[in-house]
Amino acid sequence: MKIRNLFFVGFAALSLAAACDKKEDGLTGSPSISLSTDAVEFEQTADSENITLSANRDWVVQVPESASEWLSVSPASGAASGDPQTVAITVKENTGANRSAKLEFNASLVSATLTVSQAGPEGDISGASLTVAEFIEKPEDPSVYYQLTGEITDLYNETFGNFTLVDKTGSVSVYGLTATQQSENDKSFASLGLKEGDYVTLMGVRSSYEGKPQVGGPAYYVSHTSFDDMDVIELASIAEVYTTDAVKVSVKGQVVAAGNVSFVLNDGGDKSLYVYSNKTPGVTVGDNVKVTGQVAVYPGYVNPDVTIGTKMTQIASPTVEKISETLTPAAQTAKELSGAELASFSSESTQLVKVSATVQVSEGYTNLVFDNNGGTGSVVSSSFDSQISDGDKLIITGYYGGRNGRGYFNILPTDIQDNNGPYLTVSTKTVNVGAAAGTAKFDIKGNVAWTAVSSDDANFSLSAGQGTGSESITVTYTANESEVSPRTATITVSTEDASVAEADRTHTITITQSAKTAQSDVIVLNGESLGIGSGSYANSPETADCGGVSFSINDMMLNQSDGTVGIFREQFIQMKKSSGKLYNTTPVALKSLKIYVLPEKDGFKIMTGTEAQPATEAEKSMSTETVTVTGYVNKEEVPGQQVELNVYTVDVSDSPQYFSIEATATLWVYKIEIQ
Repeated sequence: MKIRNLFFVGFAALSLAAACDKKEDGLTGSPSISLSTDAVEFEQTADSENITLSANRDWVVQVPESASEWLSVSPASGAASGDPQTVAITVKENTGANRSAKLEFNASLVSATLTVSQAGPEGDISGASLTVAEFIEKPEDPSVYYQLTGEITDLYNETFGNFTLVDKTGSVSVYGLTATQQSENDKSFASLGLKEGDYVTLMGVRSSYEGKPQVGGPAYYVSHTSFDDMDVIELASIAEVYTTDAVKVSVKGQVVAAGNVSFVLNDGGDKSLYVYSNKTPGVTVGDNVKVTGQVAVYPGYVNPDVTIGTKMTQIASPTVEKISETLTPAAQTAKELSGAELASFSSESTQLVKVSATVQVSEGYTNLVFDNNGGTGSVVSSSFDSQISDGDKLIITGYYGGRNGRGYFNILPTDIQDNNGPYLTVSTKTVNVGAAAGTAKFDIKGNVAWTAVSSDDANFSLSAGQGTGSESITVTYTANESEVSPRTATITVSTEDASVAEADRTHTITITQSAKTAQSDVIVLNGESLGIGSGSYANSPETADCGGVSFSINDMMLNQSDGTVGIFREQFIQMKKSSGKLYNTTPVALKSLKIYVLPEKDGFKIMTGTEAQPATEAEKSMSTETVTVTGYVNKEEVPGQQVELNVYTVDVSDSPQYFSIEATATLWVYKIEIQ
């Protein structure tokens, strides 16, 4: 013990001696740091200015991340000194708004602050009131707050106040709203009493999440009003709807087209107006009406992978009053659009158009496939529905109803004519199936006599070898016992009718069956393997590792309430509409990709590619099988019944390394198989 005490005494003596030596250099006493100025101001051009710093301890300065692209300090650290030190503050040219940053110089327990500011050609924009479109174009900057006003939609988290803000220029996600300005979310959103449909004014900064713009900060509340409490602004003409800043308006016009959930008005001017009621509007063509409702844009939400040139202005949530005043609509000539013209067509207002398309009915949806690579669209429900059936070739005249969030063109018809000259086509050029025996389907569409021949009838037989008109063909295939080689066959569909264009008389479908693969090579993704929780959606991405592959999952849940064996609805993975997403974050050499879903809960798209979160849509390159599994869908039903599932096999012949599954409706997934 005495030796140990002597050691500490000796150490203290050495420390005292060292302190005495530093005192002679003038660097002792309380820590201190000072700057020759507390603020430096720069003009718009790139420049540099020196300041002096005095510190009796080692010092360091850190440039805030938000300013690191335009501001630098040299040197950024230094040793204690009895002499003043020179520090250079340098800025790059400013081509935007006024900007500033605070630099904190730290020396031991003390600090000194320097405010650096630089003018810009846009001036002071902090607090500026912007539209959503203007906000999205602003650069990310956590120090600049903007004012936004819009409708609250998709309020998916009422604790933190997460929702989508929509105005007539677009939509943006608000990642948290607080009652007063806070550095972190204090969960005060509930005290505001806000709900979906309210119009809120808020302050927030331009930030992003996974590369997508969002309002951050968190944002804080300024004011709000409900739609019902808003004053109605009487507009003199339909043209004013497209220029007004008002949210709740009334306008008069005559009905020139009517559907089951919408109609179109014209008041004699050069613009027509789409009115979306989301229910039977109770009007017919020729009615003169006064409409009071919300000035909105369609679509309010756009899939990030889709580009829509212009959103369409419309009246939503309308109240319709028939009036005695007669408003004569303007004579209109339909704008004829080829497939190529249609693919790039967009308009803020609804227009009368004329298009050619082939009807395609699939999974309960009636779609239009436009000629010459015009893309896909749909006819808005109307009295013409009875004239539309699968495989029809039509000439459709009607009013442009905008493009939905996936880019599909909508049209409210005023006239439908047959365009059924002699033709023959098939629904797909490729079919991919698994190694086990099973069946697959494709459709022949036409109005002429045809034959269908399999190159390997022993292993890939057809339900029909000849026919006239449209028909669904089932391919029954045997098991592929090879563990190495996939096998293929070709199915040739042809007609001898010389009135069909020569290029359309013969169609070849390639069917590829994968090799038999050991079960260990197949990764099965379900609620258990992904570790998905039950009862509520996860609003932020989570990760899961299955079979050596990492996955990201967003807005997926499992509502399994007990461990009873059986196929309950509650045991399926549920993917939330629009935001439900699953994708791999580590590469895998994809040989096969299948997704099993309940037919009545079937709305998704699949992307594949060579980079994570790929942008190539594989939706049109899938073959469909129907399989049954033993179990029951609801707890009340008798166990042991056969439950039907749709199985989609994605074409991965281009050897992608990544895939992404996104829900476009609330999707119920039984399992996903990849290998």
